[in-house]
Amino acid sequence: MATTHKTLRLVTGTALTLGMAALWAGSIYHYGSADASPTDMVADAQAHPGALLVDAVSSLLETVLLTIAAIGVAAIVRGRGRTFVLVACGVLAVGLPSHVMGATMHLTMHGLATSSLPTAVQVSVVDSVNGLGAVYFALILPFLLGLILLTAALWRARVVGWQPFAILVADIVVGMTVNGSHTPSDWMWWIDPIVTIAAFAWLAVGLARYRVDDPEPVDAPVEPALTAA
Repeated sequence: MATTHKTLRLVTGTALTLGMAALWAGSIYHYGSADASPTDMVADAQAHPGALLVDAVSSLLETVLLTIAAIGVAAIVRGRGRTFVLVACGVLAVGLPSHVMGATMHLTMHGLATSSLPTAVQVSVVDSVNGLGAVYFALILPFLLGLILLTAALWRARVVGWQPFAILVADIVVGMTVNGSHTPSDWMWWIDPIVTIAAFAWLAVGLARYRVDDPEPVDAPVEPALTAA
């Protein structure tokens, strides 16, 4: 049983770290602006069709890895903070489909870019499905909230200290602003992926060292006293 628990902690921690790395992999391979117009999106897809496959694979891989991690964390943590952990994993699960939607969009763009359809038709198709971006960004909110809650819950459960929670909050509040105005060609852009991957690697180390607190002893039932006849 001890070996099983050790393996579960190792797999869960690895999935957490690799899942966060997969989140950034597509942007590292080829950076695309989130606010690009349909015309710009089609032009970029035609110029870099292979990057769309990388984006799709990294999004799907991230979804699978973080799903495994959420299930593992829910199974590992017992006692103190367990309810908080379950809530955090639930919120994260609500947001994870956003990346499946992202992968589907990347595959669609790849199919269009490698097709024989005229560019004007491709732009029209992208423009017609662009409204789904609102659903995507709506699901991103619980995803980000789930990441924050997960670090807070593991702090509450004494799996890790407060540092990963503080790092992630600071990154989302400040780092997203930095990331929004820079590209991978600027060194400042790399702050965002480095600190988030490091924060989740910190969680992985904490999970590897985590031991469930010994339950409080339960008083044995008191045998009723025998009365003399």
